[in-house]
Amino acid sequence: MKMLDNKLIIDIPKGMEVDIEKSDLKVGIIAFKKRPFSYEDVISTLIDRGLSPVVANVTNSNVEKIVALDKLMDIAKCYNGDWKPDWNSNEHKYNIMRTREYGITSCSSYNEGAIYFKNKEDAQAVIDNPNFRSILDAIYKD
Repeated sequence: MKMLDNKLIIDIPKGMEVDIEKSDLKVGIIAFKKRPFSYEDVISTLIDRGLSPVVANVTNSNVEKIVALDKLMDIAKCYNGDWKPDWNSNEHKYNIMRTREYGITSCSSYNEGAIYFKNKEDAQAVIDNPNFRSILDAIYKD
């Protein structure tokens, strides 16, 4: 935090943004809220872990869905960290699905070829994040 030309300049904490509704500039109160996780945050996290995006040849008619699936796989990697589904255990693995609206299913002993999350809360966070809605729509809506 510093003063410059009669202006107070603050460093916004990483992953946060100014909460306009809870801030009161008249009395000098600036509130913060957690910034929604973006796909750029996902890529940055994966690059920090040594994983880099590559380019693949995809048929024009499949590009939008393939790219969206790749993005959802990146998002799951970011949330899951080093976790990988263990199909020899009874642990639940969670995946996103859609009927009329988005939801979560789980399984413990069989692999449907879906993109799995280690916990239900992370899968729900992806569904609830407006930054990821276009990705989910590209996959699940025809």
